[in-house]
This record gives sequence, structure tokens and C-alpha cells, in this order.
Amino acid sequence: MITLKMNYFSLRFIRGPRPLRYLIKAGLIPFWYLGQVCAPYLDKLDRNWAHETTGYYVTARKA
Repeated sequence: MITLKMNYFSLRFIRGPRPLRYLIKAGLIPFWYLGQVCAPYLDKLDRNWAHETTGYYVTARKA
């Protein structure tokens, strides 16, 4: 979950001209990939995994 959050927030806060953003993203891709590869192993270390979620889905209907 932490890896997912770090990847999301690092992508969200990249600013600057378009070529610079592409260069920064290209530099971060190896770290994002490494985080995704390590995530299943890190999940096994977490005892309280049920306390985190990647999101909620809500369906609303007007009465």
C-alpha cells in the first residue's frame, strides 16, 4: 500500500515544462518498477494489512 501511495504522489507532484516532466518520469520508472516488484514481499511483513485499502467504490441512487 505504501508503494502504491508513493508511486501515486511522486507522479502527482512532477511539475515543469513538458520535456523536463518526461525526463523526471523516465528517471523514476526504475524506482516505481522496483517498488512494484518488492511490494508482494513487503506485504508479507505487514501484520495489519486489513487496515489499508487502495480505494472505495460507492454507488448512489436518488430516491
